[in-house]
Amino acid sequence: MLNQLKIILHNTKQHKWLLLLMIVHVGIAFYFIAQQNITYDEPSYIEYSKRWLHGNPNRIEALDDSKTPVISFVWLPRIVKQIITPNYQLNDFGRQDQKDGRYMMILVSLLIMLYIYRFALLLKLRHGWFILFFYIFDPLITAYAVLINSDLLSGFLLLAIVFHLFKFYQKKQFRQFFIAAILMGVALVTKHTFLFGLPLFIMAIFYATPKFYLKYFFSTVGILLFVINLAFYFHESFLPLANYHFKSKVFIELQSTFSWLPIPVPSSYLQSIDLLQYHAQLGGSINNTYTGVYLLQQVNLNNGFWYYYFVVALYKIPLSIWGLTIIGLAFFIRRFQQYKKLFFFLVVPAIYFVFVLSFFNQFQIGIRHLLLVVPLLYVLLAMVLQRIALTKAKYVLITFWIFVMASFLKYYPDLIPYTNELLVDKTKVYETMMDSSIDYGQSDSTVALFLRTNINYKIPDNTPASGKYIVSMYQYVEQLKRGDTSLNWLIKKHAPVGLLKHVYLKYDVK
Repeated sequence: MLNQLKIILHNTKQHKWLLLLMIVHVGIAFYFIAQQNITYDEPSYIEYSKRWLHGNPNRIEALDDSKTPVISFVWLPRIVKQIITPNYQLNDFGRQDQKDGRYMMILVSLLIMLYIYRFALLLKLRHGWFILFFYIFDPLITAYAVLINSDLLSGFLLLAIVFHLFKFYQKKQFRQFFIAAILMGVALVTKHTFLFGLPLFIMAIFYATPKFYLKYFFSTVGILLFVINLAFYFHESFLPLANYHFKSKVFIELQSTFSWLPIPVPSSYLQSIDLLQYHAQLGGSINNTYTGVYLLQQVNLNNGFWYYYFVVALYKIPLSIWGLTIIGLAFFIRRFQQYKKLFFFLVVPAIYFVFVLSFFNQFQIGIRHLLLVVPLLYVLLAMVLQRIALTKAKYVLITFWIFVMASFLKYYPDLIPYTNELLVDKTKVYETMMDSSIDYGQSDSTVALFLRTNINYKIPDNTPASGKYIVSMYQYVEQLKRGDTSLNWLIKKHAPVGLLKHVYLKYDVK
């Protein structure tokens, strides 16, 4: 009894630390929201959310392909305001709704913290939850924790699915399986990448209950179909393939062979998959918004680079996290037999989805897609931290934490373009990567204000001339991707005198 009381008191102390870290994380995120402009994708997510909540889940434009119903919870603040004040109106082109939606997104990151903490308790990692001190100062996490998109949300769902599957494996409780299956259904209507995860989910169920596999298999199919249909209001479900107007070659060929086949999912869901396939098929341009994958001054219009995420992760993930990861790999290799069950549930999904993103994702447009596996990485790092904390090397953890915090503060609140210390010359970041890893439109309004208040600065044209200039690294790369080298007279022949918001180059040409 005395031991149980000690455990309860100890956990209560941990709970208080968890709450404090959550409050700090929210405070950091709130200030970040106030300082960052609305990014490129957020308005389209907001618009689809509004349309879905009004009962219309259909795709109406090309860029609706990846938008799914789950993200619609960001529209809840507007609904509450409308209930309180029925005549509530805004004439700011949706900016306030987008800001309010960002505050809702913070809840996703808080849930990730909660599940990392729960995983640490489940694995009996007395010190493992300390990894949350690293989590809240990870520039990659904070940068995308408040943005209205499905990337970090997908990371939470994968983490939660793995957690409940592992508990199901341990305790054989139907409740844990049911929660995992529901979450998998939600994941399928959040990020289409999870379609690749279906075989892995089925394998995990078989691994957990080989004797009752068929029972759980058919339960899984039923739950997933129900969740997908519910998410789209059962709209036009079980339509035969002949009734669809597909755009991608894959689905057109499928339609010609199986035109009679009824599909047990809503038409909007299948339509979104078709649109993604179609855009991948185009390769070069989607309404002039997509111009291929850019990496290390190379452009690939069709298939991307298999090493894309390895390169961007090398520079975007803080060095302290890399240090813990390398220690963790060595630790797991040496003790594989001891932790092989955990390896299957934690490491295999992470490796699998990195493989999928590297070889089956033609839209490699930023580190944010890798956020799918980052929360799982933090659970693994919690195990590493626990191991180090029990050795004389525990003071290394303090050094790592101070380093990651210093790296964080160097960029805060402009965290989206963050790169670690391996990339020494930050004015040359465009030679390594671009897209949403560096410039997601977060500083456009700031730069516009800079140009209005600094009239001696101007946007350069094709003609070499003396003067003060400000150049968007993003726009420069986009021009290069189209074969336009008209700004090379400035970029290649003159050294920048400074940076604005880490993404705009400042020049003073004499």
